[in-house]
Order: sequence, then structure tokens, then C-alpha cells
Amino acid sequence: MKSAEQIRVVLVDEHALVRAGLRALLQTAGEVNVVGDVADACDAPALVRQTQAQVLIMDRPSGAEDSVTVARMLASAAVKTNLLVLTMMGAPGALEGMLAAGARGYLTRSAVASDLIDAVRTVADGGIYRCPLVETPRSADPVVDVERRRFEKLTDREREVLVCTARRVRIATGIQSAIPLKSVQHKSQGNIDMHPTKNDLPIEKRAALALLLNASLADLIDLGLQAKQSHWNVKGPTFIALHELFDSIAEVVGEFVDDVAERIVALGGIAEGTIGIVSKRTKLASYPVNITSGKDHVEALSTALATVGKSVRSDIDKATDLGDADSADLLTGISRSIDKNLWFVEAHLQGDK
Repeated sequence: MKSAEQIRVVLVDEHALVRAGLRALLQTAGEVNVVGDVADACDAPALVRQTQAQVLIMDRPSGAEDSVTVARMLASAAVKTNLLVLTMMGAPGALEGMLAAGARGYLTRSAVASDLIDAVRTVADGGIYRCPLVETPRSADPVVDVERRRFEKLTDREREVLVCTARRVRIATGIQSAIPLKSVQHKSQGNIDMHPTKNDLPIEKRAALALLLNASLADLIDLGLQAKQSHWNVKGPTFIALHELFDSIAEVVGEFVDDVAERIVALGGIAEGTIGIVSKRTKLASYPVNITSGKDHVEALSTALATVGKSVRSDIDKATDLGDADSADLLTGISRSIDKNLWFVEAHLQGDK
């Protein structure tokens, strides 16, 4: 067998004689190449990285580190290898805990030489190896059981975030999830993810509303940030009046942001309000950051308010057409407030004429 096809192995054990015995045993298999060994588990990540070993065999315990700690150490150090643990333990729960921590297999010291070589081959190939001398767990995949127990301990909000993430991965990769998910095909936006809900609006309409409201959400978040930008930076004779006006607008818009986001989630949608998403979706012009005079800030913020007002009025009609009087009512209230604040801001321009 060519060197490139060999399984590279690193050994960890505090006893030199044990390491020598494991080396001699493994090298009876032609495809296994022991490329290094260390006494202290803390030295293992560096050696694995240097040798690009596919398998790290650790005799537990080793020095001050146990196998669970080593598995986590390898993960935190971003070292890609497959940890195989030799142990005296026989309790399935403790052994499965090592797999949950990141180990790829375990073997008791009562195993025979052929078991060790089979274990190395299995984990090197990406599989999970369980010692045949240990009672097989009832579950077909105990690691999944561990993850399920972790999921059950999450709060409702944490579960919601995790499910949303799982949806994104499933749609991007085609992976099927055990958690009930619902994706709705949109003619221009592709799949739209929706939470299950007893809301009686048809899911297709709720998906369209989520899309509509997320567009408004992006505009409102941007508007709130622009109002804060003007609040922080305005100068001149009308400073205090405009400084306080701009801050009050930012506060009102912040409340609208929450209202719209919560409406999206109430419909079963996902409120999408990250800066990255907002920057791509906003219909507002970029706010000039180098202006200082009250007149310039009034001009810039009034333009932003007018843009949002126009968009929201259009969305009222769309929400009505989709049969959602509640969303239409929410948007109507926002439109009324935006127009009122546009009046307050534009009054400063009109008074100069």
C-alpha cells in the first residue's frame, strides 16, 4: 500500500511501554502508519496538526486530561482528526458521553488486537466505532439522543432560533429534518419558511404577508438609524429643537420596528432585521454622514420619512388584498405617524422660506 493511502495514527499514553506496544500492534496492519506519540494529551493537538494524522488513539486516563477534555480541546483548536479512546470503563452511558463530546469511537482494554485495527479503520473512514464487548445502547444513534435531550432543555425562544437555523440549512442542502417545517414557494423569492400556527389565514397568504412586512421592517430599521444619525450630529441655531425632535422620531420608529417584527412572527414568519439584511433591502437613500447644519439634516430626514410613508401606504393596500385587516390596520397607524412626523420636520424647511 502506498504511503498516501495509509492511515496516519498518533498515540497518547503516559506510559512509554504502552505506546511501544500499541505501535507494534498497529503496524502489523499494513495500511496503518503510527506517525508519532506523546505522553501528555496537551501535546496531542500540535502533533496531530504537524503530522496530519487521521486518527488519535488515547489511552484513558492520560496525564491530567480525560478523553472528554481532549475531544473538546481538539475541537477548540480546530484540529481535524478522529479520536479513538481506549478505556477501562464499561458503562454505556459514560462511553456514549465521550461520543457526544466529539470522540469517534471507544474500545475497552479487554478487546483483542483485531478489534483495535477494525476500530482504527472505522473511525479513519468517518464512522463511529463502539466496542463489541459493550452492550449496545437501545437507541440506534445515542448521539442523537444526547442532542435531543439538549434540545428539550432549551427555552421556547432558543428552540425557535434553532429551528429557524435548521430550516435554512435544510433548504440550502436538501437535508430532511425530523422537526415539522413548512416552506412556501413564492414566485419571485423562492422558498419562504413559516412556523406552524393555528392562525386561520392560508399559509400562502401568511408567507406573502411575512415577505411584505419584512420589506417594511428593513425600511423602518434604516429610518430609525437615520433619525439617530441626525439626532447625534445636528448643529446650529435650532440645535436643541431639532436634536429633541429627531430623537423622538427615532423612539417612535423603534416602537414600529417591534410592532412589525412581532406581527411577522405572529403570522408564523421569521422577522429578519440584521444589519446585513437591512442594508440589502432598504429603499431609503444612504444618509449623508458629513452634514451638520439643521437645514441639511431636515432635508435628509424628511426625504427618508417621505420614502417610508409612500411605501407603507402601498403596503396597506397589499395587506388588505391578502385579507389581513390586522396588518393593514398596523400599517395604517404607522403611515399616520410617519406623515405627522414628516410634517414636524418639513415645518422647519417651510419656515425658512
